[in-house]
Amino acid sequence: MEFFGIGITEFFVIAMIALLFIKPSELPAIIRSVVKQVQNFRVMSFNVKREILDIYEREIEPEINEFKDNIKGEIEPYKSKVLEDYHDASEEIDEVSRNIDISKPNETEDSKP
Repeated sequence: MEFFGIGITEFFVIAMIALLFIKPSELPAIIRSVVKQVQNFRVMSFNVKREILDIYEREIEPEINEFKDNIKGEIEPYKSKVLEDYHDASEEIDEVSRNIDISKPNETEDSKP
């Protein structure tokens, strides 16, 4: 169990040192105060996190999506051209491959004496 990076052993050491400087009768009030401050910190950090997420979703994310859509719109004509060129090249390679297979002499006939 860790609390702000403090393990149970470190917590007990801090508690023992605190007992040297704080009266045992004041300790419950101080613990309540520390717990209340930690809870306030957690609530504040949650609120900050939520606010940052809201700003992201409201302002940044739409701009990112608009940018992505613009890029997709710019790339689309090139994408179809590249795919068309790829298809044409693939057909040419297949044709050359078929021509090589047709013009290649049968190796089994050449190897016979």
